[in-house]
Amino acid sequence: MAPHWATPRKAVTTPVKPSLIHGVTVPPASARLIDAMSEYGD
Repeated sequence: MAPHWATPRKAVTTPVKPSLIHGVTVPPASARLIDAMSEYGD
């Protein structure tokens, strides 16, 4: 890597409790599409 390029700092993420995640909606067509896919993708 060229010495004048700065490397990005490592991002620190903190887990979020599932009980704090709300308000996410998935359109029925998208849910059906994902449900119809195999576990490893199509």
